[in-house]
Amino acid sequence: MTKKLTITVSDAVYKGLHKRIGRRKISRFIDQIARERLGDRNSPEYWLGASDRELAAAYAEQAAYEAGRSAEDKKEDEDWLNGLIGDALRTDRHDAEG
Repeated sequence: MTKKLTITVSDAVYKGLHKRIGRRKISRFIDQIARERLGDRNSPEYWLGASDRELAAAYAEQAAYEAGRSAEDKKEDEDWLNGLIGDALRTDRHDAEG
């Protein structure tokens, strides 16, 4: 959903937006800047409205993070996840018996 917003900018900003961004692209440009500055990247709602560029940058950031992690760190994560799965299975089995 979109909302119409009226803003006031200086003449220099107005001319710069028209010259560098283009007449029909200013709203999208301002929306993207505001989203990047205001959005909570940990919120699922943020990513539902993210642009392709934002998603690509986030995937690249995550890939770089994963590539820089040691095998030992990855093994610890895997063990932790497997422990969670085991806990969940034990809870389900207990609920079914009780």
